[in-house]
Amino acid sequence: MEYGNAKWNSLIPKQNENKYLDESYQIVLDNPNASFSLLSKEVTPNAKVLDVGCSDGKWGRFLKTQNCHVWGMDIDPEALKYLEPLSLYEKLLCCDLENQEQMQAAFSQKECFDFIGCFDVLEHTTAPTTALNNLLPLLKKNGKLLISVPNISNADIFLNLMCGRFNYSEKGILDNTHNKFFTKYSFLQWISDLNRDLPYALDCEYIGGTFGYTEYLEEVKKHYPELYSLIQFNSEFNVIQLLFVLTKKDKGSKLLYEEELKNPFYDGMLEAFQTKIEENSALQTMLAQNNISKNEREDYTNRISFLEKEGQNAKQNWQQCAEQLDLANKSWQQCAEQLDAANK
Repeated sequence: MEYGNAKWNSLIPKQNENKYLDESYQIVLDNPNASFSLLSKEVTPNAKVLDVGCSDGKWGRFLKTQNCHVWGMDIDPEALKYLEPLSLYEKLLCCDLENQEQMQAAFSQKECFDFIGCFDVLEHTTAPTTALNNLLPLLKKNGKLLISVPNISNADIFLNLMCGRFNYSEKGILDNTHNKFFTKYSFLQWISDLNRDLPYALDCEYIGGTFGYTEYLEEVKKHYPELYSLIQFNSEFNVIQLLFVLTKKDKGSKLLYEEELKNPFYDGMLEAFQTKIEENSALQTMLAQNNISKNEREDYTNRISFLEKEGQNAKQNWQQCAEQLDLANKSWQQCAEQLDAANK
């Protein structure tokens, strides 16, 4: 899927279409490049879980295999109508996440969930702070809020923006129903500001992202290698979704994300534009390290291994299909011969 700038600005959403419905989607925990898979590893079996924006129930189907007690919530009554006969959720609620009265009426019991999943939801809100303030009272102490949001600092976005293009599309980072945009550091700063007024503390762990290349980035890599080297100063240049785990803690607890925010922003790209690449020692060091941490290199290696394994499995499946098709053809040939003999 092309998740970056559309070739034509599709700002007007199509009507009467649930573009997120995908009955075939399965969560595979071994997949190192899928938001549902990476965040679902945080969930413990038999936990009580709230699926916010449950949509077509893809997370609910997975959680049922973990014997979790799952509630589903969505603003779309048609989505809930679709889910009701599937019996994936113990309770289904039609709520506007940003409406405090609706949320309080729907959830009479406070602090009842071990985990709350908010996958690709906050970017659709107009007031994400209100949305979180309505969710956090439902989370137990030491409970976790699992969040994925699109990464607006993806190179496809900022390179196109330099050329005057900020084209919305039907899906992806610039989905035409998105109202808010995030980078890794802007998200951490938002949580830091949010913590000032909360009666408890939220720790925020960035657990990584999902990666990919648009056709546009492939063209940049092919035709503008020096530019492609420069954009790698942004460590999230090819990240599609940013993944965070918020943990509810006591006020005054040590928060790990505060150390992350102490790291100065590295504006080396600006310096690099002023020098030749071969003369830029910082860029040379970055390129030698491939601009990724050890963990990210391992994730990349695992991702490649996973895709190669999937490719081998697909090849074996196709081979089996070909053999079965060959047997079927032979059987049909025998049938045709027998029918011809019978006719004679």
